[in-house]
Amino acid sequence: MLVIRDEQWRAFEEDVPARVEDRLVRAVLDAWPEACAPLGRSGTRARVRRALERARELGFEGFEERARFVHLDFLAGQGFERETKWGRSIMGWDADARTKLAALERAAAEA
Repeated sequence: MLVIRDEQWRAFEEDVPARVEDRLVRAVLDAWPEACAPLGRSGTRARVRRALERARELGFEGFEERARFVHLDFLAGQGFERETKWGRSIMGWDADARTKLAALERAAAEA
């Protein structure tokens, strides 16, 4: 039987979010170089971290949904879900997260 000590489990739990964040920072730097250039790597990481937290607060779950929200943050701007008419409208829908994300992506692309 495999035994995982408490300190090993805590280390694992701390490592997973850091890896997710690292992966998203790399993806954002590749996808949005112009937006990231003035921020630098540490500023980009801070913005990704804020967008991930906002995605969680809004009920987006799992890597895919949160990653899509992070990319929307760079496409449409920080706070787009509060600051734009289309963002506020879509976030007010009685719909699941995937439906909202798809609508947000369409609206951001058209804005």
